[in-house]
Amino acid sequence: MSKSNEFQFLSLVDQETIIKYLEALLDGFKSGHINLKAKEEAIILDPEGLMKLEIEAKNKGGRAKVQFKVSWKDHPKVVINQSDLNIASKA
Repeated sequence: MSKSNEFQFLSLVDQETIIKYLEALLDGFKSGHINLKAKEEAIILDPEGLMKLEIEAKNKGGRAKVQFKVSWKDHPKVVINQSDLNIASKA
């Protein structure tokens, strides 16, 4: 069974603030870890592998809009500790 977490953020901001958010997302994609927090909501995403990128832009009736959507499949992470392994050492 998969676990679902959601995060939403809505705010009226200036262009410089949007640039800072986009730069933070870019840093997250580069590092492979995106951390999003607002008030009591938070989510951590680990983008990797092939991703689907959708970009939509509209200019209609004096209102402009651009949407970016990036999606990917999470791959389970397996962590193995040496203490969990029963490996006989060769003498």
